[in-house]
Amino acid sequence: MGMNPQTLQMAGLRLAPVQCVAWGHPVTTGLPTIDYFLSSELMEPENGQEHYSEKLIRLPNIGVSYPKPYIPPVIKTRSYFQLLDDAVIYLCCQAPFKYLPQYDFIFAEIARRVPQAKFVFFAWYFTSATPEACFCCYRFEQGGLLCIYQYCRATGLSND
Repeated sequence: MGMNPQTLQMAGLRLAPVQCVAWGHPVTTGLPTIDYFLSSELMEPENGQEHYSEKLIRLPNIGVSYPKPYIPPVIKTRSYFQLLDDAVIYLCCQAPFKYLPQYDFIFAEIARRVPQAKFVFFAWYFTSATPEACFCCYRFEQGGLLCIYQYCRATGLSND
């Protein structure tokens, strides 16, 4: 819940007498219309209920197991992505729409304190520079810092 605006809007309606969510995102929805959050007793801390607006249901003996992925050798260098060797890279792996605007100032403050800072945001959902992808540039400019947006498609990360 939360990745799709229509799903979030529907979840805000009481479409069923009892509404539950589970691990799409392992955090509370914060919606008063969702009654229960289904989780694993193995994955929740003792005070887990404090982290949910829903009633937390701890199911026994369930969890998540992922096979260890193959990590290919590094083939592309910083220069491939137009990043200087002496740059301090802050890799921001979330989709840009997930960053909360009230915290945009943090990026500008880091840039002010670390002059060689470069922030790398993945623009998975964009095919060109968009306001969403440049979401924190106005904070940089407000602080008298230069914001240069270089677009790198996610497909540029593959080895082909």
